[in-house]
Amino acid sequence: STQVLAEPFVGRRERQEIAAAPKRAQPLAAFSGEDIPDPQAVETFLRSKLSAREPDPLYRELLALRRALPRELEVEADEDAKVLRLRRGNVELVVDFGAKQVDIRR
Repeated sequence: STQVLAEPFVGRRERQEIAAAPKRAQPLAAFSGEDIPDPQAVETFLRSKLSAREPDPLYRELLALRRALPRELEVEADEDAKVLRLRRGNVELVVDFGAKQVDIRR
């Protein structure tokens, strides 16, 4: 069952969007091979909270690249291979969902 956390601030249109969310997540779940957590579930919220620890070095590198590279983004997805490629400038981020690997190529 779907729980709406901010009920007083959710209008009719938002309720329709919340109800449609599981259907919109189906293609992503098929691509990643994993279940997509319910964004309205309290468990999802609690599991997603950040802890006070040093960020992963990959995130630091991605944030630094985001500031340094041009804004233009090229995206290529290979659904059969379950690979997503993002290019900005001379840097390519390759996410292999099948092998669960991330590679930054310069």
